[in-house]
Amino acid sequence: MTELGTTEPSWKKNTIRTHQFNTTQGKSLHITVTPHLANVSVRLLLKQGQEPVRIDEFDRNITLPLPDDADLYTLSLGQTETLTADRWTWFIPGSDVGDSVEYTYYLGVQHVPLTEGGDVTPSVSPEYRGENFTLNYTVEIYSTQCLYFNEEIEDFRSDGCQPGPLTNTSLSHCRCDHLTAFGSGFQFFIAPNKLNILKAFQTLNFKENPVVLIALSVVVGIYLLTVIWAWRKDRQDSKKVGATILRGDQNGFNDHFYQIIVLTGSRSQSSTSARVFLTLIGEGGKSGPHELEDNNRTIFREGGVDTFILPTSRHLGSLYAVHVWHDNTGPCPSWFLDKIILQDLSDGKKYSFLCQRWLAVEEGDGRVDCLLSSATDKQISTLSQVFSSQTSKAFNDGHLWCSVVGRPAYSPFTRVQRVSCCLSLLLCTMVTNIMFFGREADFSKPPPVDILGFKVQIPISWAQLMIGVQSCLIIFPINLVIVEIFRHVASPPEKKAKDQNISSDSSTSSDVIDVEEIELQKVDKAWDFYRQPYSDNKMAEDKRKGWILPWWCVFIAWFLVFASCFLSALFTILYGQEYGREKAEAWLFIFFTSFFTDLLILQPVKVVLLAIGLTLVLRKPHDDAENQSPTLDYDEVCAYLSTIKATPVKKCHEEPPDSTKLAEMRVRRFVEISMKGALYEFAFYFLFVLVLAVIANGPRDTGMFHMTQNLRQTMNNGDDYSFKKINDVQSFWNFIRYTLTPALYGNQWYNGDSREPGGFMTDKTSYVVGPVRLRQLRVAKDSSCKLAEPVEGIFLDCTNAYSYLTQDSSSYGMGWSETPHANASSLVQNETNPWVYRHSADIPVVGTHSTYWDGGYYVTLANTTPTAVLATVAQLEPSGWIDRYTRAVFIEMTIYNPHANLFSVLNLLTEFTTVGNAYPRVDITTVRLYRFQTIWAWVVVGFEGVFIIFTLYFAFRELDYIVKLRSLYLKTFWGCVELSLVTLSLAEVGVMLYTLYIVLEFQSKQGTNTGPVERTFEKYRRAAYWDQINTYVLGCLVSVGTLKLLHLLRFNKHVVLGADTIKKAAGPLSGFFLIFTLVFIAFAMFAALVFCTTEEGFSPFVATLETMLTILLGKFYEMSDRDRIMGPLFTFTFITFFQWILITMVVAIIDVYSGYTGLYYRFSCPSNGCRLSIDSSEGSEQLYLDGYVLGDSQKIIFPGPRDTDKHARMEATLPEDLTNFTLCVHMRSNMSSSNKISLLYVQNIYVLMADPPVWDGEWHAICTTWRSSDGAWQLYADGALADSGSGFNVGGRVGRGGTWILGQDQDEVGGGFVAEQAFTGELSEVNLWDRVLSPAEIGADWAAFCNYHGNVIDWETTRIAIFGETRREEYQCSK
Repeated sequence: MTELGTTEPSWKKNTIRTHQFNTTQGKSLHITVTPHLANVSVRLLLKQGQEPVRIDEFDRNITLPLPDDADLYTLSLGQTETLTADRWTWFIPGSDVGDSVEYTYYLGVQHVPLTEGGDVTPSVSPEYRGENFTLNYTVEIYSTQCLYFNEEIEDFRSDGCQPGPLTNTSLSHCRCDHLTAFGSGFQFFIAPNKLNILKAFQTLNFKENPVVLIALSVVVGIYLLTVIWAWRKDRQDSKKVGATILRGDQNGFNDHFYQIIVLTGSRSQSSTSARVFLTLIGEGGKSGPHELEDNNRTIFREGGVDTFILPTSRHLGSLYAVHVWHDNTGPCPSWFLDKIILQDLSDGKKYSFLCQRWLAVEEGDGRVDCLLSSATDKQISTLSQVFSSQTSKAFNDGHLWCSVVGRPAYSPFTRVQRVSCCLSLLLCTMVTNIMFFGREADFSKPPPVDILGFKVQIPISWAQLMIGVQSCLIIFPINLVIVEIFRHVASPPEKKAKDQNISSDSSTSSDVIDVEEIELQKVDKAWDFYRQPYSDNKMAEDKRKGWILPWWCVFIAWFLVFASCFLSALFTILYGQEYGREKAEAWLFIFFTSFFTDLLILQPVKVVLLAIGLTLVLRKPHDDAENQSPTLDYDEVCAYLSTIKATPVKKCHEEPPDSTKLAEMRVRRFVEISMKGALYEFAFYFLFVLVLAVIANGPRDTGMFHMTQNLRQTMNNGDDYSFKKINDVQSFWNFIRYTLTPALYGNQWYNGDSREPGGFMTDKTSYVVGPVRLRQLRVAKDSSCKLAEPVEGIFLDCTNAYSYLTQDSSSYGMGWSETPHANASSLVQNETNPWVYRHSADIPVVGTHSTYWDGGYYVTLANTTPTAVLATVAQLEPSGWIDRYTRAVFIEMTIYNPHANLFSVLNLLTEFTTVGNAYPRVDITTVRLYRFQTIWAWVVVGFEGVFIIFTLYFAFRELDYIVKLRSLYLKTFWGCVELSLVTLSLAEVGVMLYTLYIVLEFQSKQGTNTGPVERTFEKYRRAAYWDQINTYVLGCLVSVGTLKLLHLLRFNKHVVLGADTIKKAAGPLSGFFLIFTLVFIAFAMFAALVFCTTEEGFSPFVATLETMLTILLGKFYEMSDRDRIMGPLFTFTFITFFQWILITMVVAIIDVYSGYTGLYYRFSCPSNGCRLSIDSSEGSEQLYLDGYVLGDSQKIIFPGPRDTDKHARMEATLPEDLTNFTLCVHMRSNMSSSNKISLLYVQNIYVLMADPPVWDGEWHAICTTWRSSDGAWQLYADGALADSGSGFNVGGRVGRGGTWILGQDQDEVGGGFVAEQAFTGELSEVNLWDRVLSPAEIGADWAAFCNYHGNVIDWETTRIAIFGETRREEYQCSK
């Protein structure tokens, strides 16, 4: 390490420039300083561990250069040459280094001022004499070690060899007390951990250390299950490979042949079960339609490449288009077509037809057919095409792990072989990882680099780099050989037997075909033609593009697979036994964490980056699938020819479905998708909530509550000396004397015998972990605290309340006396001195009167005898350790119950306020830190892993919804619930992993004894704190997740009724809530002012709100005798007003909107008013509004001729934005259907009534639906689907507000009518819903059409204003 630096100015005597570096145990240090100015001495100071704050905190120092009379080490090299140690180098032998394996040093550099320089040459720079002088220097720090090779243990050792002071960057000086070969400590190659194989075999003990064996067994078990699955998939893939000969377009033999390669996309559910048809279009005409079918193979699967041979009666010339479609039949008809490759076998010319779209009624444009034109070279080589091709190739075939699932069917590298290669790679990685596990800790980290004044630690050392390189050299050669053999091995020779016996097969096939001799000649001739595109010669030419190995090399590959797996597993087990159980468990956790991180995160990123690089460099998509030439069997051709002979060609008359049939298909498909989606969503959320319930309640134990209560009761025992009875300083010390000390240190049984081992509390089961300590927080003596003027002469000073700004962090002498060196930088900190302030990295504590920060004045009760504790109290109490500046005293301890395996972190807080009273507060947190002790604990860990997978899937799914819906996502209630659920799930994953990281520190046996004494409690409290946060997040997550289950019950009419009631009553409830809040705050302000000085719970104002809420919820609050009149009066008034008036109003509002109390009519009157009357003449009351009977239906009549005056306005508006709607209307008109009339205009959303046959002068029910998420819309006429589509205004919305006009087209809001666009006829039953109604809800007859009641606009409850000659009459709803 070499750095440049500048010392501080001469006048800053107590400041110093520091450098940080790391080294390891046993290595000597060499520090060389080169001043940039001659004749200036330099003082070096060194500190190990924490960074020093003051000069006196450094452990050692030296002044350079060393004096001339110093005894410098000198070594003679012959008669004329000697080596002498450098006077500017500070040499620290390795024996003086600490015992830590790795540690951090801080080097301070300070120039010696001229006044302290002593014998300094007078010819120094004049600047040296000034107080602002600074010295530029170069510091070089390096560590060395001398090693020799111990032949007995076959390893390098440093015993008896130490580096000498003559060592520099170009010379190693070793001083040894024995004659052996030795070398420098630097190692180019890193040796693995030693392993005595014979000893390891002799000491195998799987009972005590089974973790590695269990891990390997699980890996092999997963491999065997995966091999079974892969074998079945390989058999399925074998059925996908091959060419299918299609029927030609004429009887007998055809003269021209085309090869058709259909590539199905790799997206999820991109395969199709429908019948697929194809028409070829060329310069010479059309051919088709032809059905692409195969009765023996599974075709059109995800990522499939299907090859067909199409005979045609004539040559079509250059092909420029193909028309492809399917009939949308089968369970999964939706199809994602990637592209089609056509090859004219007569001239070998290829044509590419790019599709890359869905042929599905529910996707894209909703069509199941497409006309594809021939792609040019420029279209094929676009960046998007190339990147998509390269990425698909990389993931599905190139990436070893991903290709197990996405392996192309045409690839000779089978899934079984890929899974076996994955096993070999995994086991080889495991053995190399365990070989070098922990070796990097034996070498020092590189020193920090100074970048722009910041110390940046280089994240990787030379040892780590070399371990990585050596591991790669061990792993990849053997596995690369295995993979390449599997990829390039030839097929077994048995598969070519049929081609060698064609003549005999021809003779036998004649019996099957049963034709005359002349037909046999035609068969042979046809066979020669059919097989030519797939002949061995052609395949040999194709294979020359790559290298092919003999077929028997596959056995070599399998031998290498099993040999590498066996040896890797063997040495992994031996290393695991050598390490012991604890180290083996640590290695397993680290290995699998890094492995899955690399597999799931880093490797996909690498694949994508590689695909981007290949895209930018090559600009050519891979064409492996296009170049595959499946072999045609002679039997297949003979069977085809026999079919030609036996059955005549039937003309295919299939055509793409028309719009009507497509609309019916779309409705049926949407119903299927909705049902599947509902079932899937229910299953997903049920499992999600189940996993949440397990991870939330799995680690919980009823013993936690009982242990907490036991400790609370222990602290509150002792009658007058219990913790809850503390109210001043004296009662605090009495609690320690008479309650705490006997409870913690009463180490005798009932008969007087001492308990062994010690450390247990009086309950005989709770063990005190570590020392109990007292921590005090004080306020500083601050002159800012001013006394009132009338008493300034009576009292000397005052004290402040505690806060972060007023806390005291100074150090004092006995009795808080100001010592002469109390604030000096040379003050020595004593870890057991209760008068010295010490910092600590603790969590702030929220008390009743303030928030208390970390640090303070500590008293550690390290001696666990009652006598020692009482002696400590006897020293602290009379010396005034708690005085009027004390604001809080914490009694901190950790209790462990070995029988319940639970830890309790106790924090007994006593707050001393400025008014002189003390307020005790008990904080007990019980957690389980030794978690992995039972099988159930590991089951919970498994569920936590499943929860992480759920969360990642959930997050990606919701992110996709947010991208599609944008702001609309947050404008729905369930969208907000989903977002909250995702946010809480991600937060839970982070908190859970961090809590697990903290808990893992306690799994080793030394977990409770490591670290300095004062850090023990902080460690346990931090673990308990994060466990609490994890519990809080889990509680919120379970609550929101359970609430989400209501969404799954939205098909239940009672649940929908409740949701609709809340939605309808949202406006009135919001207004009422404002009234409720104002009245509640009014009562709270009264109570806070009147009772804050006399009653508990009414100060501060937040406490008043809490108290009044508890009263409102039914808890009786008894006022003291000091408020005998106002107290009862206030309580009676408050309870009466809220429980009998306001809450009753809430129930009334919900009851009105619930729909059970009758029909609620909404209407608005014009400026001149409206007439409301009741008629009881018929024996029952009837309500009239302006002469129209409310409760009966009405119709609006728009008579001819057309003009701009005849229209109606609905006195209704949208309360909120709509992202889905259904709009229904009854109409009768005999207008000409050639006019496209817009009956309704709602904020740029038109409902067109042109296509359906509704202009016949009869009543018709028209409904239209629209969904924002995908723009899907449907138009129903009399319950039958008339038209539909998708992609209309995707992500849009119908904004709130607006004006509803009937009979005219608005060119501006409420006006801008044009006579030619007016409607003539009759309208009724205009209803609007904020959701898409299903076909069943829309209905199929007038019994259903007459029962429409929209939840946004209800025709029967909406007032309608009419204008011009428009009139209103009663409407009898029937056909």
